[in-house]
Amino acid sequence: MNGSSRAWIVSGSLCIAVWLASCGKTQPPPAQPARTLGGTPFGAPLAPAKPDLGILQDQTTYKPASFAGGAAGQPAGKAAAPEAVAAARELIQNLLNDLESGEVDLVLEVLDPSQVGPLRNNDDFLFNTQQAYASLTRALAKKSGSSAVEQLNADLRKLVSEKLTIDPVNADTVTATPNPLWLIFGPEKTPAALTLVRKDSKWLVRLDAPLTPADVEAMGQYHTKLREALYALAEGLDRGSVEGREAVHAALLKAGAGQEMSLPAGGEAKSETQPDQKPEEKPPGP
Repeated sequence: MNGSSRAWIVSGSLCIAVWLASCGKTQPPPAQPARTLGGTPFGAPLAPAKPDLGILQDQTTYKPASFAGGAAGQPAGKAAAPEAVAAARELIQNLLNDLESGEVDLVLEVLDPSQVGPLRNNDDFLFNTQQAYASLTRALAKKSGSSAVEQLNADLRKLVSEKLTIDPVNADTVTATPNPLWLIFGPEKTPAALTLVRKDSKWLVRLDAPLTPADVEAMGQYHTKLREALYALAEGLDRGSVEGREAVHAALLKAGAGQEMSLPAGGEAKSETQPDQKPEEKPPGP
């Protein structure tokens, strides 16, 4: 190879090298994909974390919240959904506790007061039903022990807790199914879903419509039949015609649904008087 050829190769190689180098200086580097962290642009402040308070509840019934924390720019309603679900779960757990322990006043406190005026003016039948259930549990404890009462209450609680589904509508409204208030309103007056709303920073039960005196009268008739069934079960346990917790549980499901119970002979409902309590004597007239 002569000198002129070697010079051409060297000069050509230098030209290519210079061209490659100049490309790196005059053209911008290829764009990189935007970096994000959990849907938030890298370097931007992260949205506040939303704790799932449901984990503090009964672990046998706990279901993790299915809503991720709100990213930057996410609507406030969606971002607050986990908080609403956690608050609703806590309220329902407390409601179940109050129903189980017969705390009627605490149950009524979670109802929107603007909707339940007629009930608050005539709620004696709710307390009477609680007394009837207490009579039943005493009879069951006497026959089968206190553990049978605890298991009966746990079985009744599972009717709601094992199937509980909570759906947020927005940051201040959620619905929950099944509705545990059928023990208060009766099957005909209880909507399938429980609606909870946040009002003045407090979560309350919102009914489909305000209660009327006719509604309360119908509820009273339901509770009259329910009390008759409870006293009949208590009497059946005392007489031996009702055999323990499982029979009581099955009968309660029918009575709670407003259906007639099929009790063995001797267990018919005869009155609302508790088996271990005499009727109140009226004072003689003047």
